[in-house]
Amino acid sequence: MIMRISFLVRLALAASLIAMALLSAAQAQKPQVESAQSPSAAPNVQIAQVRNLGIQGDDATLVIEVNWTATAPQATHIKRFTITVVSEFTAPSTTPFSITQEFDLSKGNAFDGHNSSSPQSRGQFLNIAEVKKLVLGCAPNENCFEVSWGVASNVPGIAAVSRFNLEAEFTYKFGQSAGVIRNQSDNADGSKHQATLKVTDVPSGTGDLSIHVKATVKAFVTVATTKTFVKDGSF
Repeated sequence: MIMRISFLVRLALAASLIAMALLSAAQAQKPQVESAQSPSAAPNVQIAQVRNLGIQGDDATLVIEVNWTATAPQATHIKRFTITVVSEFTAPSTTPFSITQEFDLSKGNAFDGHNSSSPQSRGQFLNIAEVKKLVLGCAPNENCFEVSWGVASNVPGIAAVSRFNLEAEFTYKFGQSAGVIRNQSDNADGSKHQATLKVTDVPSGTGDLSIHVKATVKAFVTVATTKTFVKDGSF
């Protein structure tokens, strides 16, 4: 006796969120057996093939085909079957992780502000470690600021960081004068933990310069998810 089934598995995530679908296992429970014979007469069930047929249709249906065989003595009657499919996949998170921290740069700290705590110690996924004004590698009419951040490791459910977005507000103050604000932003690859922002319209004034920096880093991550689907049927 050879049985075959094809069925649809509908993922809770929308198609735009699906980066990759990976089948990890397909498990079949032995059908209930109505037989007066000994347990040795139970059918022999084998999963022959599991195929991922891909995303199909406008409703983002992941189609999984499961083929199996069941052999049994003539007096053994197979009444029903249950198939369990466990699908493991990764998909982009709809909401990025975000952290905002502030730094004061002045001659007193050589325009180099530090945050000594790590993401783990703060109980957060992200931590901005340092913002400093670069002396070299910047045009005379520009100010370059290097922003460095850290990411907590081994966070359950996070498969990878795809990219970072960096935004910073720079408030220039000369002595007791009112602050002049400049804003800059940039993107960085998920493997980077550092980026340089350039202020091209640099304010000028008299008195000691101090720069207040309000920096925000956002991490766009890919999450790992497992879904279990069960299909029951009868003959």
